[in-house]
Amino acid sequence: MELTEEVEPIFEFPLDEISKRSFLWYRVDFDQPNKYEESMLHSFFNFHPLAIEDCLHRLQRPKLDYYDEYALFVLHSTVHLSMEYVFEVRSDLLR
Repeated sequence: MELTEEVEPIFEFPLDEISKRSFLWYRVDFDQPNKYEESMLHSFFNFHPLAIEDCLHRLQRPKLDYYDEYALFVLHSTVHLSMEYVFEVRSDLLR
């Protein structure tokens, strides 16, 4: 899921088109990433090599790591109680 600069959510946005738009926030959810998706973690998202390693290994403990330009959440599952999504955008957490 992605959040546009106009704070509008977009669901199921194709990864190969992500560089064509400007997003305020996006979630990357790779269950079993292929080589292209793995390469995007480095080339497009500029993730730190340790963050990429955490993304590719399934037996990570839940955690939150802060890097210079982003935060990495490692979660085992998330649950929402309704189909309505509510976003609180805090610019200090997006940089």
